[in-house]
Amino acid sequence: MPVGMWKVDDTPITPYTTTIRRLEARQVWHATLDGQPHVQTIGEPVEIVDVELWTYKAGKDLLDYCQATGTPVKVSDGAEIWVGVIAEGPAWEKVNRTLGIFRTQITIRVLAPL
Repeated sequence: MPVGMWKVDDTPITPYTTTIRRLEARQVWHATLDGQPHVQTIGEPVEIVDVELWTYKAGKDLLDYCQATGTPVKVSDGAEIWVGVIAEGPAWEKVNRTLGIFRTQITIRVLAPL
């Protein structure tokens, strides 16, 4: 599988990505009566993929659409593929005005690894 990001129906968004996978858990921190920390983990950890990407305007518009509608996306680092939803709206930076290249960092909450 090549490196990149696609809409769940395999519509390409961009081939220019870097990814970092991690687990995120909801934790509640308390102090016991004697002052010792007590950590309570609620539920199972969620798999998260942090993605940095570069794309043209068409890919930017498609990614914005996927985020706004909750449409799942596929991300691959060449070895693994993840399907998930974009956690929050991307903050875009225009890298090259002449070519219309945009850059952003997003967080994807994994629904299912493939």
